[in-house]
Amino acid sequence: MSPETPFPDDATLVAFLDDELAHADAARVRAALASDRDLRQRLALLQAARAEFAWATTRPDASPPRAVAESRGVLPALVAAAALATVVWFGVRAQDAPVAALENELLRVRLAPVQPAWDLFSAIRFELEGTALSDLAVRIVPRKPGESDDALATRVLAEDPSGVPVVLDAKVTFPDGSVHQGPVARTAATFTRKTARTVVELADVKVPYPGIGPKLDVRLDAAGTREDFWWGMQRVGMGDTAGISGCVPEAPGPYRIELTLRSFTGLGDSRFLTFTAPLTVATGFAVRGVVSEWSEAVDGMQARILCSTATPSATAPLVVAMQLRNGSGRPRIYNMTGITGAPIPQPYHFDLVVDETRCRQRADLGVVTPAMTTGLSHPPDTTRSYVVHADAWQQERDGKAVPLSQLRGKWRLGAIFEFQWTLVDGADPAPWAGKLVVPAVTIDSGDAAAK
Repeated sequence: MSPETPFPDDATLVAFLDDELAHADAARVRAALASDRDLRQRLALLQAARAEFAWATTRPDASPPRAVAESRGVLPALVAAAALATVVWFGVRAQDAPVAALENELLRVRLAPVQPAWDLFSAIRFELEGTALSDLAVRIVPRKPGESDDALATRVLAEDPSGVPVVLDAKVTFPDGSVHQGPVARTAATFTRKTARTVVELADVKVPYPGIGPKLDVRLDAAGTREDFWWGMQRVGMGDTAGISGCVPEAPGPYRIELTLRSFTGLGDSRFLTFTAPLTVATGFAVRGVVSEWSEAVDGMQARILCSTATPSATAPLVVAMQLRNGSGRPRIYNMTGITGAPIPQPYHFDLVVDETRCRQRADLGVVTPAMTTGLSHPPDTTRSYVVHADAWQQERDGKAVPLSQLRGKWRLGAIFEFQWTLVDGADPAPWAGKLVVPAVTIDSGDAAAK
């Protein structure tokens, strides 16, 4: 462990769980756990991994076990209470894990996380490995948006009917137990007798959204998260009401994904060779992040912020989501971007607050928001998230506008969501206006001396 790495890091915690630390180091871990709630939660993530990993490798067709952290005699009440997530832990290198494989008469497949845990609003992805068990190649065919199995069969027959064409579907279980399922877009692969792997990105799992889908003004890719006002619309969706969106986790916790490869024509259809039965592989993974408390309610609306990380860096920048919850019992209308007489300047109706000092939005923000999504009706009992790179805001320091990515040391990050109508029908119960003050969370950018 390098001097720059906080103690204890994940590798040290894993060694602690496995009773592999020297007595003095184990005592240091116990002391750190006693004073750090976030560290206790991280330990619970790793401890719960044993149950998920054992289940994923031996019972891929069964329900996952309840995530319960064993206390091992160390802070039993605190650690058990912190068992908030399930994660498949693969030790030093995730790719070396013995991942469960399934097969039918034509294909053997296995699913592996690229890593066991991810920051919120990062490019969460998996590797699907396949080996054909005959000379017939098995091809994953990507579907077009809204394309039915019949329409796909017609298209594939005209374009390339070779091998055994199949489609890829996914089911994602969120920490609250809700299940989101739909087709996987973009993924295409051909599996032959020579084993091959293809990457499946979570954002390409197209699922129906119960409220308003998340609006992303950032790009999620393997090179890192960065500001991009087109990518979310193109890859995830418009963020409209009850539409189809790419699957983007909006809260930390334990997740589970099942990928199913299946034929899209029946056994009696002679146009293609088919699987006699679908193949389903699954794994668990964790999503990390920092979540504030909810604000006080104003006319039934509340707000909180979700941060991708508590320790931003050049490779893991700070991404912030403003999440609004409608607890008013009726649909509510307000703008997230659009032309209004709002007290907070466009394009956003929320400002970040650093150490109780309100930041200001950059003047050059090129936000792209379709007109039909600016004043959507927010359904009751649902949340709505707006995901933005933190550098959309700047703090005034010594007469200079400093992007939040340049702040150093520990600082408190809060937010204010404020909206006022330019013109509204007072008899309509849907319009909402008010000011929501979001409690702060702690961010540590390191190098406090440079702050």
